[in-house]
Amino acid sequence: AKPTINSREILFNPLSKLITRVISSLNSTDASPQIKADAKGLADKIRGFGLSKPKAAPPADGTTPPDADFVSKSHLGFVQRADNFKSLIELLKTEPAYTPNEADLTTASLATL
Repeated sequence: AKPTINSREILFNPLSKLITRVISSLNSTDASPQIKADAKGLADKIRGFGLSKPKAAPPADGTTPPDADFVSKSHLGFVQRADNFKSLIELLKTEPAYTPNEADLTTASLATL
């Protein structure tokens, strides 16, 4: 199981930087603000931005808050990241203005990855 996990980690390691480049490329187009916002939302899920555990204030009576208050919103599992990556590619395919000059940022290259 450990070699499989290591292989996945190696495969997913460069994903965050690639996603940042994709979003930068999209933002340089005249795509609609809604498409850009949707893409950024998916990108943030893939990269894990803004998805930390919520911080709840301790109850006034001094008791410990229930664990439900500390459920992680993170979607950084391999399956979740892959699903969000696929959703991002599908979104980019709907945007005719997304035509990056870099070959590795095209929707065809991203889908192959």
